[in-house]
Amino acid sequence: MSTPSQIKENELITQLTWLKNILKEEVVEEIECLRKDAPKVAEDAEACIPQIACIFCLDTVRIIRDREFEFAWFDFRGEFDLLTCPVCTRKQSNWISCLRDKNFHENGRRVFHQCERNANTVVVELARIYNSEYRSNAAIIKNEIQIEGPKISINNN
Repeated sequence: MSTPSQIKENELITQLTWLKNILKEEVVEEIECLRKDAPKVAEDAEACIPQIACIFCLDTVRIIRDREFEFAWFDFRGEFDLLTCPVCTRKQSNWISCLRDKNFHENGRRVFHQCERNANTVVVELARIYNSEYRSNAAIIKNEIQIEGPKISINNN
């Protein structure tokens, strides 16, 4: 028989899994919407998805939220809290530190404020991550075309 804490933990895991799946569906839908207006962004974001384990925090294992108490900023430590990602850790977020600015990056990746995370911002960040971290690992084919009179030679490297 499960204890109340185990039941609560299982409910949290179920909710977090649901949240992760919903966000992934929204990201895929946003990529489809962007195919017409911004095909390069859509292509790069789609190529990055298999590289990312947690679509919620984009593998930073961090999230940002407003400080919980109304006058928490009176301690002059900032207006925001940096927390662990509940989806990655599969448990309640833990406080890491206070932040003065919600423009925060972890290992070169943007850490999202809970109110700023939406499908469009995630897709744009996925495209940026792909271009900065993964595109350099992709095979690059160079086509050198030389036209010599009636002959055309193409050298594919």
